[in-house]
Amino acid sequence: MLTPAAGAVPAQLAWSIPIGDAQLEGVLPNGGDVAIWITSIQFSLDGVEPNDKGNVLFSVATSGTYENGFGPQQAKTFFSKGLIGEFGYAPATGHVYVPWQIPTAVYMTPTPYTQWTLLFDPQGGDPSTATTLRMTMQVAYLAP
Repeated sequence: MLTPAAGAVPAQLAWSIPIGDAQLEGVLPNGGDVAIWITSIQFSLDGVEPNDKGNVLFSVATSGTYENGFGPQQAKTFFSKGLIGEFGYAPATGHVYVPWQIPTAVYMTPTPYTQWTLLFDPQGGDPSTATTLRMTMQVAYLAP
């Protein structure tokens, strides 16, 4: 859900990925019903208008409430401190120059199954024409 900027409040995009989502079928074993931990991630937005330097800047946060397991019937919920990280890239080339990183001091590596919030930098481009969000994840996983 995209919420446009309003005065001093920047635009934000919120979404969640439910455990058992069909996007992982045929990508990971066991029909995607595996326990997953994110090791790195990149974001891109189709249709976003970059700033005058040709870049898009935003922060991305997780809620700290995560699910993981071997599919919806075997899911477990756990809680950790939410993560927030900066991200910057050039849409014309796809070059990421500010990677979203998981801090090395994190006790639990996040899963994709959480509430995500992307908060646009006021000088980081205009998301009002964005159509599609893409998350490219590198993951570690455990099959049952």
